Amino acid sequence: MPHTGVECGQTLMVLLAVVLNLIFLNFPSAPLVVSINVVEPGEDVTLTSPCHSKIFHWYKQRLGYTMDTVALNVDNRESSKRTNDSRITVSTGKDCTLTIRNVSKDDEATYFCFSGTMFRPSFASGIFLAVTDKNQQDLSVKLTPEIVSIQQGDQMSLQCSLLSENKLNSVQCPGVDEVYWFRSETGSSHPDSLDIGTYLCAVVTCGTVLFSEKTVVTTPKLQPLVLLLGIMLVCCVTAILCELCGTEVSSQEND
Repeated sequence: MPHTGVECGQTLMVLLAVVLNLIFLNFPSAPLVVSINVVEPGEDVTLTSPCHSKIFHWYKQRLGYTMDTVALNVDNRESSKRTNDSRITVSTGKDCTLTIRNVSKDDEATYFCFSGTMFRPSFASGIFLAVTDKNQQDLSVKLTPEIVSIQQGDQMSLQCSLLSENKLNSVQCPGVDEVYWFRSETGSSHPDSLDIGTYLCAVVTCGTVLFSEKTVVTTPKLQPLVLLLGIMLVCCVTAILCELCGTEVSSQEND
């Protein structure tokens, strides 16, 4: 019996779904955690990532731009750089490292390290390299509150504000300011602690990126004294119920 066009179309859709599942099989389902490294202009910085394979790639993505390849290493051979910048060196050993000398504002970006081939990549780590701008001393970013303690099911609100130190002559820049939020997880695997961690925000304004101080979000821990009193209360209630039950049984036997 010949296949109809509808049946062929359904078959192609199934094959496409299988291929997509195979392609994305090695990517983690949970959000990728990106750490933050803040440096001053002119400093030397080394970004470190665990190596899961003999093949690894370093990628760089600036805010608002596409991802660029920085370096490639195959079978522990001499690392191959995809950039002519002599300030950048890469090496491999126990960890994969990317070193940038004399850091400038142009180096500010998110750096990703992937292990494996381009067909079966495995995410190793992500690092956001923030370079402070000394020319923007009149502007600052404030994140409030500084410490937040939440219970499961509570609503949390953080406010990111761009402040000007000079009230009389505030800095005016064309365009709309962009706000980015970052969170560093605590490593806890409890489902009721998915929102706890360290937060900070960044504002892109006047051609630069300004970062706030960190806000720590925690869940209140149960105090040992409260736990002890709770156990004692349960024991007292249990003893009273047992006493009442025993008294009722004795009364029925006497009757």
